[in-house]
Amino acid sequence: MFFGIITYANPLKGYGFLTVSSFEKGAIVQQQYFFHYSNFQKLPVPQIPVLGGYCVFELGEPFAIGKKPQAVGVRFATPEEIAKHSTNTTSAGADGLGTDPLTIAGVKAAV
Repeated sequence: MFFGIITYANPLKGYGFLTVSSFEKGAIVQQQYFFHYSNFQKLPVPQIPVLGGYCVFELGEPFAIGKKPQAVGVRFATPEEIAKHSTNTTSAGADGLGTDPLTIAGVKAAV
């Protein structure tokens, strides 16, 4: 299961992108995954994708040949999942980059 943020949504065309951020080898790595609104889970109350929404999802078959896998089974993350993800990320703050907003990748910005 992946944890990401909706960084683009086009309700007229019915698709969007989820961004997954990770910290690897001293650098922030971001991956984007396409999702179609039909892959957003239809719970008892339909969920509508919104920018900045925290989501959990699985990877499915690519949308087209030669493309990356797409996000399927997309749903909004629960507060518990968000808290768990925040504590599992090394030195993650509210933005997932670090506890100090002036610190990126462990380097303190000069003020």
